[in-house]
Amino acid sequence: MGGAIILFYPLLKGNRIHADFENQNFSNKELFKKYKSYVWVNTPHALIDTLEVSGILLLMNKHYSKEEVGSYFFAYRLLKLPVSLIGAAVFQVFYQRIAYIKNSGGLIAPMVRKVYTQMALLGLPVFTLIMLLSERLFPFIFGDKWMLAGILSSIMTPWLFFNFLASSVSSVTFVLNKQKPAFYIAITDLTLRLGVLYFFGNNTEFKQMIYYLTIISSLVMLFNCWWYHLISSKYDERSVTA
Repeated sequence: MGGAIILFYPLLKGNRIHADFENQNFSNKELFKKYKSYVWVNTPHALIDTLEVSGILLLMNKHYSKEEVGSYFFAYRLLKLPVSLIGAAVFQVFYQRIAYIKNSGGLIAPMVRKVYTQMALLGLPVFTLIMLLSERLFPFIFGDKWMLAGILSSIMTPWLFFNFLASSVSSVTFVLNKQKPAFYIAITDLTLRLGVLYFFGNNTEFKQMIYYLTIISSLVMLFNCWWYHLISSKYDERSVTA
């Protein structure tokens, strides 16, 4: 927040922001209007992760044992860590490339398809092994008390694989200024998962509930993959016809 205030102060003072927008002259007011979603949308979007963890933890603790909840978060964080690290690295590289392509008047959708293919070829063998072996590897590496975590890891693998694909190209929403619909999709994903936990937690066995959450989140991630390609293709069509 402090950094945002520091960066925002010159804007309020009316100083000009010097940037190369292909030799176009933008006022601070015009720049803020054009990129206001970076402030008003991305900030609450960043809070979704916090709400996800706290909300799911609250509802799971209400309906299930500490051992089951602990196994879920152990498995989730263990699998999510490499997904996040690799996805973040690809995110940065992809962002730079498509920003350059856009500024150069090139096509974005082919790059989206290329990254999907590369990430699928990289991730599919790894996630397949996780799905097949985690039930035996977890108790072998971490001890018998984490056997449930291994089972849950196997169940959640499709969800994390599709998340792996979607996160790699999610920066397209920044380049094409589509943060607002991306925020709505994130809210929908969180609402669906919390809703399933709230309404079905009382009479649903824990592993079955993880199946439900995996199906819901996998469908949302698949929708994200489709939507990222859709907005890229529509942008390319407008660029070609312009």
